[in-house]
Amino acid sequence: MMADMVARCLDIVVAGPQPLVLCGLIAVLRTARNLEVVASCRDSKTCVQTIRALLPNLAVVDCALPDQGALHVLTVVRSEKLGTRVIVLSGSDDPSSTADLVRNGADRVLSREISPDALLRCLQDVHCGRRSPLVSKSVNRQHPGARGPAGDPSSVLTERERQIMHLVCEGLSNKEIGRQFKVSDGTVKIHLHHIYEKLAIHNRTTLAALAAGKSRRLDSWLEEPDGVHVARRPA
Repeated sequence: MMADMVARCLDIVVAGPQPLVLCGLIAVLRTARNLEVVASCRDSKTCVQTIRALLPNLAVVDCALPDQGALHVLTVVRSEKLGTRVIVLSGSDDPSSTADLVRNGADRVLSREISPDALLRCLQDVHCGRRSPLVSKSVNRQHPGARGPAGDPSSVLTERERQIMHLVCEGLSNKEIGRQFKVSDGTVKIHLHHIYEKLAIHNRTTLAALAAGKSRRLDSWLEEPDGVHVARRPA
């Protein structure tokens, strides 16, 4: 069920402010045969010191870490060129917050609601430098937080993303969609980027075709809770 990591063992540091959540994360990561959790931390200062000392392949860091948060970890790893790839767990679906983390060096920004299998797949993709979609419909079909019709990939989208998908189906441009939500077309592009990642598609045409096929069911999804939130660091 869980995705195996690459052939050689990968060292990983995990950091989060809540002990029970941190223990759960460690338990999930230890289900991967070739992944070794070498340290866990409760604040950003300790996390930075640990990464400096151990130089792990990967670090999974909660955005809400005490002592300056994940941004402090990202800044140090980037400025000191430590080589550790950092995955940030976030509770926000605000595109500007996600973009800020990515600009500061996050290799991925994932929702805390992500399924264990999707997380392990993401770690493998990050380490291997893969550009393939991180969250596919096959992964999220078992995601307990996702709502909507069983097995339907669109159920992993946030409310705003489902609304944008609906408007794309109606033929609206990014600027026209932006006007409706009183946001810039750049913000709409970020939303579309997230949608493409989650649905494992690559362009607007495919999205419109998918939306057209689900148009009768989209309206019933618009008020449902957010699904998985992911972002990818630009190449």
